[in-house]
Amino acid sequence: NRNGWRYVAAGPASESLPQSVYKTLETEPHGIHWSWADRSAFTHLSQDACTASASNGFRCLRANVPVREGSWYVEVQILEPDGPPSNAKDGNHIRLGWGRREAPLNAPVGSNGYSYGLRDTTGEKVYLARTYRYGTPFQPGDVVGMWISLPPSRQADPNDPLDSARIERKRIPIRYKGRLYFEQLELAVPKEMDRLMDRSRRGEKLQAPRLLSDPKAKEEGVKRKGGVPPPGSGPVKDPSANLRQLPTLGAESLIGFFVNGEPQGVAFQNLLDYRPLRRQRADEEEKAITTSSTAASILKSRENHFDDGALGYFPIISLYGNARARIVSKRDEMRFPPPENVRQVLEEADKRKDRFFIDQANATQDNVPCRALEERYEEFLQEMWQHDLADEAKA
Repeated sequence: NRNGWRYVAAGPASESLPQSVYKTLETEPHGIHWSWADRSAFTHLSQDACTASASNGFRCLRANVPVREGSWYVEVQILEPDGPPSNAKDGNHIRLGWGRREAPLNAPVGSNGYSYGLRDTTGEKVYLARTYRYGTPFQPGDVVGMWISLPPSRQADPNDPLDSARIERKRIPIRYKGRLYFEQLELAVPKEMDRLMDRSRRGEKLQAPRLLSDPKAKEEGVKRKGGVPPPGSGPVKDPSANLRQLPTLGAESLIGFFVNGEPQGVAFQNLLDYRPLRRQRADEEEKAITTSSTAASILKSRENHFDDGALGYFPIISLYGNARARIVSKRDEMRFPPPENVRQVLEEADKRKDRFFIDQANATQDNVPCRALEERYEEFLQEMWQHDLADEAKA
């Protein structure tokens, strides 16, 4: 995937899809691994796609399967550097965490609002390119356990054509080097996310995170330093007046980390919703694409403003220098399997550090069992094939 395009393996449809020509295919190897397609061009993978390395600065890889709801756990083993000594004067480094599909692949984890990360040298957590004291540093030979808990996915309102929870796929089959793929435009970064990043750069305090949906944010831009506007300039324009709210998944969305089996506490809460922002209004009826259509109109017709069913939070790592890491998703292969009560263990770690991060007023203690990420693989494939059937019904 590159240059704003996303590619998914495709193959001839079966008899169960008589109206469809192609269907979604599983790609080898079977199971959870780093994605062959969803990674920086400067990264390298082992044959089983579980061990990753990189070159030329911070380079990212995402896992091949996202999580959309539930409690999930995966291990990342930090391996010894391989190959010749790195030219990076700062040595080898790793950041890891959970990120959305829009997170950039040539920047460190936590560099913007699309991923939540953990630093190796300091154990700090990172979000919006800002670091906060959190846990224990880690190095080659260590194992980092990554936990995420998301509330049940909201079902789309069938009577609301602009509901961002609607599942809609806009993709076309193409042939490349003798193989079939579905090609689709990646989601564009909205100006609301750029605005959130600008606030972070200016050093404004963001409340875990303070978003444009906060009441105070509506007043933002009206009370700015810099003197009185010149006479006749009219009222001060609020730069956030036309921006949409950035919804979160609520107080029940949490991320926490373990280092060599030791709980580090809850790192993040109130994660941003992984679905696209709600459109402010519906576009006019799309015009038919013809041989005389402009490139701009063709691209616009392929934009998707809804969830395509493959959004969510992915395990993500960024490697610097000759750093290497391996993802382990099977419980029986983990060096430090998760405890049964992951959330409680993380909260107790926070209390021992006199740190009360969780918004207890809005968070409820749930009994959702923590599952090894490997269990998500077959579940995700079934979801993709169900979406194929839904597309068939629309054909």
